[in-house]
Amino acid sequence: MSEKINVRTIAKSINVSPITVSRALNGHPSVKTSTRNRILKKVNELGYNYKAKSTTVKNRKLKNVAIHCVSDKLHGDIYFNFYGQLYFFCINRLKMLGYTGHTFDLNNIDDEAMSELNECGSLVLLSKVSHEVLQSIRSNIPDLNIVSIFTEERDFPTVLPDDIMGGEMAADYMAERNHRHVAVFSELEEPCFRLRYSGFHSRMIYKCPNATVDLIRFTNPSDRETADKYKIKSLDNYFENRKDMPTAIFATNGYSAVFLCNYLRERGISVPGEIGIVGYDNYDYYQVIEVPLTRITFDLKILAKQAIQLLDNIIKKKVSGKFTILIPVEMIDKDSVKKISLSE
Repeated sequence: MSEKINVRTIAKSINVSPITVSRALNGHPSVKTSTRNRILKKVNELGYNYKAKSTTVKNRKLKNVAIHCVSDKLHGDIYFNFYGQLYFFCINRLKMLGYTGHTFDLNNIDDEAMSELNECGSLVLLSKVSHEVLQSIRSNIPDLNIVSIFTEERDFPTVLPDDIMGGEMAADYMAERNHRHVAVFSELEEPCFRLRYSGFHSRMIYKCPNATVDLIRFTNPSDRETADKYKIKSLDNYFENRKDMPTAIFATNGYSAVFLCNYLRERGISVPGEIGIVGYDNYDYYQVIEVPLTRITFDLKILAKQAIQLLDNIIKKKVSGKFTILIPVEMIDKDSVKKISLSE
């Protein structure tokens, strides 16, 4: 029985990759003229009617959606499963709209994975991708629809929680409890943390012009053990021989809030008695500590729903362009910042 003629058999017969054949048949500018002519000659020899198949192939591609998430985020700490939940909600929403999700870690992409990505019409970014990889993807697959959800990419339509509002809510909470010396425990390398800090700082000074807002800044490499050492060093440097202690601290993500709480308690500083804490994010990691922490949070289901609906609208040509959708945040009050009497 003769071998079925398709893109892969054509590629094999002239010693090129399937993705090169696909690009040549679709007029991609990256394919050399000599290579394209060689492919078209073989296509004619084999009688492969690629034009009749192109519409079917295109429709099939549109139903395939790639979802990028760094592997260690997707399969990491059972308590730190933010990305696992977000991925699950995205997959379910795609199914509801008739799409099929395919998982990728684009930071470890090879030629085979790039070929598989070429079979997808869209890409959802759930975590950071290197600039070089994104450039390569956009060059190799220029018609790929890309939506960013809760990442730092701003070159594509993006869905994010309202981080500035979250910082402002934390400041309002402390100001209403009469705190006038506060601190922020944060990294500032990523835009979301800068926005949370900016919202907090500007709102606190607006509400209480005489307030003092300290910044306890740390770097946050991907290796958890190294990152924790940096956090300890920053906190030690800040608290060493300090007499004017802050009465409340805003930690700009869930893990750092829990880390800060444990750090203070190990050093005999009561939470919330001596220092109150407000955290951010809705990580289940908050459940591993005994002290309930007030936190700014957002609904992951809404985040996923907005992102996948946005992608669906882009695929169906209902919207276009680069823009950002902000979803609302809310406060879960666990009374982890005590009210200070004005007479104190």
